[in-house]
Amino acid sequence: MNLNKSRTFEELQNKLRACWTEIEKTHFFGSDILVVPSITLDERDAKKVTGFHHLEERLLPPCLAWLKKPNVRLFYIMSQPLHPSILNYYAKTMLDVSSINECDNFICLSICDSSPKALTQKILERPRFIQELRQKLNLDRAFMVSYNSTNMECSLSEQLGIPVVASSPNLSFLGTKAGSRQIFSDCQILHPPGSRLIYNISDLSESIACLWENSPGLKKVIIKLNEGFIGLGNAILSLKIIFDDDLAQISHKVLVKKIEQNLHFLQFQAQNETWDTFKNRILESGAIVEEFLEGIDKQSPSFQGCIMPSGEVKILSTQEQVFMNPESQTFIGSHFPANIEYQKILCRLGLSIGKNLAEKGALDCFSVDFIAFKKLSDTNSYFWELNAIEINLRKGGTTHPILILQSLTNGFMNEDTIFYSQSGKPKYYISSDNLKKDIYKGLLPNQLIDIIEYHHLNYDSHSEKGIVFYLMSSLSEFGRFGMMSIGNSMKEATDIYDKAIVAINKEVSPLVNLVMN
Repeated sequence: MNLNKSRTFEELQNKLRACWTEIEKTHFFGSDILVVPSITLDERDAKKVTGFHHLEERLLPPCLAWLKKPNVRLFYIMSQPLHPSILNYYAKTMLDVSSINECDNFICLSICDSSPKALTQKILERPRFIQELRQKLNLDRAFMVSYNSTNMECSLSEQLGIPVVASSPNLSFLGTKAGSRQIFSDCQILHPPGSRLIYNISDLSESIACLWENSPGLKKVIIKLNEGFIGLGNAILSLKIIFDDDLAQISHKVLVKKIEQNLHFLQFQAQNETWDTFKNRILESGAIVEEFLEGIDKQSPSFQGCIMPSGEVKILSTQEQVFMNPESQTFIGSHFPANIEYQKILCRLGLSIGKNLAEKGALDCFSVDFIAFKKLSDTNSYFWELNAIEINLRKGGTTHPILILQSLTNGFMNEDTIFYSQSGKPKYYISSDNLKKDIYKGLLPNQLIDIIEYHHLNYDSHSEKGIVFYLMSSLSEFGRFGMMSIGNSMKEATDIYDKAIVAINKEVSPLVNLVMN
């Protein structure tokens, strides 16, 4: 295949789709894969995420699986160089080699820029670096992998002359809060009552009033910035603060005014957010408002899929998402798989949405978040109701754990949506990107690894269970790292996870006390 003769992004993408069957048939033989794990956010949002540029590390462990294929070269670009102990840990865990230096076909490059700008922007600001990339890559058999796709990834794609396995930025609206609601309506999938896209405060107050009038028992609403990230663009409004028994007697106009006067009572999911800053973001990029769904045994499952360049939609995983607290919408981790009682329904709904996205031209990873809770049927028996709440048209916080599991176990999802390793064992895991404590600050990656190895909790390829770390580059400075615990049952994965946390805290705390004294 010769991909680099086309000039525009769309032409390159069309070539990729046409050549993908050939690429898969040859098992990617001779391919150069350029990974640009850039997370493109408004810099105001990026500053809300602890150690933002370190998130670029998350895709590295699963991407190393490409090196298992013959004659494939992997180019991985980051803002800052990775500590050798981290690279060697990934080489040992993912590839079963003692040192990353044994991987001649792995090229890790750094921009040496820790600013909150997106990585792709940093690359575009360095034309000499782009020229060097062009010289290094076999442009006839190269393609790019990214976290998400924006106009910056388009520009880099065109300058390099290689396609990106990602959706066109022209489809980015489909991954926004308002775009998600549009897709759910198109697919006739249940989703919370809510508003259209809103750009001013009077319309916001009007929409909240209409939601309450249609459901007078409503206790809370959630306001979501249209392009919010990991829940940090969400705010919850408790209507108990505003409403009282006399509201049934007042006019709609007065009700709207009362709501507008009380919007400063919003509970923001992002630290240091204020009503003034939040209001400006609504005026700038829009927001939606929805009923805050509540019910018996409320859960937050998520479906993950992948739209291949051939147009096929594949199931990647189902997850139970974990949030900061019961009132929070801030994602911190997940359990795999989702509740088996509704897992098949989750997959059916997720595939329906994926096919709709594929028909519109979407590509690569996507996820759909749901709210699930029990409802009482007419026959007095309980059933699970699932409401779709959001589409992420990109890789996310649940992408790398399932890809790591696939790589470690050579596993697959069967028809019953149960994941089995190649040896036939069902696999479960717990993962979190947000293990963060002040006592972890100053701890080096190799020291964290040593603690888990000392307690014999590290992942073992024979038993196919244990702890796998990631995101360790943010450990020493911010006291934050990522971890997944793999087991042959959810109980086993939970036990290993809990033992690991206890071991780390036990080993670190005495050292902190010693220094303090």
